[in-house]
Formats: sequence, structure tokens, C-alpha cells
Amino acid sequence: MKTKFYVMHYKKNVERRARLEPILKEVGIDAIWYTDYDKNELSEAVIDTYCDISLDLFRERTLGMYEEVDYEGYKGPTMGHISLCIKHIKCMEDLVSSDYDNAVFLEDDVVFHGTKKDIVNSLHTAKEVPYDALFFGGGFDHGLIANRVLGSYKNLLRVDHPATNCTSSYALTKEAAEKVLGTFTTICTSIDWELNYHFKENDLKVWHTSPYLCSQLSTAGVYECTL
Repeated sequence: MKTKFYVMHYKKNVERRARLEPILKEVGIDAIWYTDYDKNELSEAVIDTYCDISLDLFRERTLGMYEEVDYEGYKGPTMGHISLCIKHIKCMEDLVSSDYDNAVFLEDDVVFHGTKKDIVNSLHTAKEVPYDALFFGGGFDHGLIANRVLGSYKNLLRVDHPATNCTSSYALTKEAAEKVLGTFTTICTSIDWELNYHFKENDLKVWHTSPYLCSQLSTAGVYECTL
């Protein structure tokens, strides 16, 4: 099994890269830092290509997924949301065109509670299930998904949709990435809400590790959110 690693990075967050690069080396991860399409570099052509602020589309992608959604106050995604979504899309495209079996998508505020070996071992376990997406952690503990757990296998939990836990540390198979790209052609909200919709739309099997192997610093208040 060949696994590729990506880090979504906003170039102006230099302190994040300075923190994370030695940590990646310590845990044994050789990652591609994806730095294109920063929010301050998005052209009107790129925004027009990817962004759709239709309220009808936003309703379609969120209806029935969350307890409360502010439809009246909807103004479309921020430049930060658009930027991060495009970074994830471009890395998925790179995975699909590669000879890798799967990829781990990381964001630059990720925190590791394990090593590359722990992550790869979890991917091998997930392959037995099988799986489409695997979350190693995120901004919240397992309380976020507790009422949507469908079952378990070894150190993994199968989670019903909406099945993400932010997007700072998750994996996709190449086949799953190709399915997501088939529907993820426009952006109308944040990356985690987008993936919640596209995972459900494509009937992806989503699992989470237990215990989590990663968390993130933005939701912990260590870094200011730049979205």
C-alpha cells in the first residue's frame, strides 16, 4: 500500500510551518506542502470557477445535516474557505493522477499523538473493513460523533453522515477521492461541511480511529483561525 501525505498550508502562517516541519520529520512523515491558491492570491477567474453562493445550493448541501443553520444570514464562503477547499481539491486531483493507493490530508495546525507507523497501521486495519475515508482526529473528541457511531472494528469506529471531524487529519482512498471530485465541482461553504455533503452524496464508508491519533491547535485556541 502506497500512501501519500499532503499538508494544506497558508504561506503567511510562517510560524505554523516552522512548528510542524520538525514534527513531521520526528514522526517520520515526508509530506508535500501545498501552498497554491492562498486566499490573498485568488483571482476573479478562480473565484468564478469554483465559488457558487446560491442559497439553494447551500440549502442542498446542509439541509438535514445540522441542528442549526443560518440560512437567512448566508453570504457565501469566505476567501479562506474557498482557498482551503481548493487546496483539498487540488491534492485529491494529484492523488487520483498518481500511482498511490491513498493519501493523508493534513492541515498546518495538526497535532500528532502518534507516529507515521500508527497512521499507516490504522490504514492497513481500515483496508480490512473496507473504507473510503479515515479520520485520525480533528478539532473535537469522540463526543462529536458519538450518536452517529454505526459499529466498530478493532481500533476503528464506523460513523454515519455527517461524518467529518474538521479536516486537519484524514485519509482518502484514490477511488474515494475520484468519487468526491465528481461532485465537488463548486464551493459554497467550509471544507468540513463540503466534505460532509460529498461523502454522503457518494455513500462513502467513513471511519474514525479510537483513540484519536491527532488533534488540532486552531480549535484549542493556540492558533487564531485564518479562515
